[in-house]
Amino acid sequence: MKIIFLGDSITQGIGVENPQDSYVELVRRALSCQVLNAGMGSTRIARSRTAWTEPHWHTLDFNARAQVLPPDCDFCIVFGGTNDYGDGDIPVGEETDSGYNTFAGALNHLTDSLIARYGKERLLFLVPCRRYREEAHPATYSDVTVESFSCFVNMMITVFRKKQIPYLDLYHDSAMPQPLTTNNQGCFRDGLHPNEQGHRHIAERILTYLHTIRPELPYRIES
Repeated sequence: MKIIFLGDSITQGIGVENPQDSYVELVRRALSCQVLNAGMGSTRIARSRTAWTEPHWHTLDFNARAQVLPPDCDFCIVFGGTNDYGDGDIPVGEETDSGYNTFAGALNHLTDSLIARYGKERLLFLVPCRRYREEAHPATYSDVTVESFSCFVNMMITVFRKKQIPYLDLYHDSAMPQPLTTNNQGCFRDGLHPNEQGHRHIAERILTYLHTIRPELPYRIES
């Protein structure tokens, strides 16, 4: 079995002290499968209007990286969106958008390209988990105001439901409530990145879903 993980710093493994405790590695060991970890820190589903000081943060968005993913996999799991809120500078837009100048448009491009490559049955999107700060805020490198995090989350759920794409909703997951501090507490290391407890929970949710698709697969992590 081969699984592709497309994501940002959380998928890369930020938040855990030992890389073996990341959700990607926990899933890999539980399933004894091959994985391609295409997690890249600070990247977004949509490309920002303003070029960042680090070129890959601006140019290697999810859409760009999706184009070079290998076609042979059993599942492609996509976990992103939090950086579009935290570090992006484009509007959420409307669910019918088709251009790259809104988050919704970029999300539509991403979902359509991955459906064309893998089919819906091999896709699984993760709606991002909560953050310490979620209100509307000034963009990091431009003078626009970024909409609240819930606007991005709601758009993701709207698009996934409209296209009938499988997804797991971590934002409304009662086991991962919004962090109230930037200290290592609950499921979060710093108010953004999940810690060992959070990564384990994410892995268990993925395993439970995959078990519903393939009952022969284990649905829990062995202690």
